[in-house]
Amino acid sequence: MDNIWNYIQDHIALTVVLAVVLVLIIVVFVLLVVEISRKKHKTTSAEQAATDPEVKDSMPPEKPIAEIPTAPAAETPQPPQEPQKDELAGFVFVPVKKEKKTAAEEAALEDPMKQEKKTDKKPAPTPVAAKKPAAKPAKKETVGKWIIYEEDRGGFGFKLVASNGEEMIKSSSPYASLSSAKSGIKTYQDNIAAGRLEVVETKKGNFFVQVNNASKRLLATSADYKTRTSCENAMESIKRWASTTVIAVEGSDDGEKK
Repeated sequence: MDNIWNYIQDHIALTVVLAVVLVLIIVVFVLLVVEISRKKHKTTSAEQAATDPEVKDSMPPEKPIAEIPTAPAAETPQPPQEPQKDELAGFVFVPVKKEKKTAAEEAALEDPMKQEKKTDKKPAPTPVAAKKPAAKPAKKETVGKWIIYEEDRGGFGFKLVASNGEEMIKSSSPYASLSSAKSGIKTYQDNIAAGRLEVVETKKGNFFVQVNNASKRLLATSADYKTRTSCENAMESIKRWASTTVIAVEGSDDGEKK
């Protein structure tokens, strides 16, 4: 005992901890014993209540379970009723079934005026064909012409005249006959078409168009123009109008075509 006491005094802190743990173990053990005995008591009381009729009668009645509604029984089809006979009046009354009318039959029974209103629609206007614009008259092409005339010194000469009557070029030498003058016109046309034309400036500062042949020999000259621009415009007109096929003989009413 002295040894135990001495050990406790030397290790007092450890002794206190061990004592607390021991007390806790004892308390937990006691609580477990009490809980087990309480549950055992409840179980015994429930078994006695189930077997003892007096205890069972003292318990509150259990609530009844709600009844599940059952589906109503299908109605059996009744046979068709036989026609009733009125013995007093001497007539037989037969029940008439009301038949459903179709949509077409109901529509046929509608007021005819309503049907007329439904169908009374104005016909669509017929489209009017658009008038084609009148064709514009073709512009009359302005062309020059070659005029053959008699020279005062004898023979024939010719000149190219624009559509406004302006003289463009004139032959430089006379031709012995009318036919040779026509051949000379063809020579002029070929050289003009080949581009053998040039603008020449005079000593006075004026300008004129000169037509040459392949050998650069002078064939014809135009009238004088005050500016180079107006002379160049005249040269373009000569190129355009020289190809005309209209040849007129001065003094005759109608021109002739080659």
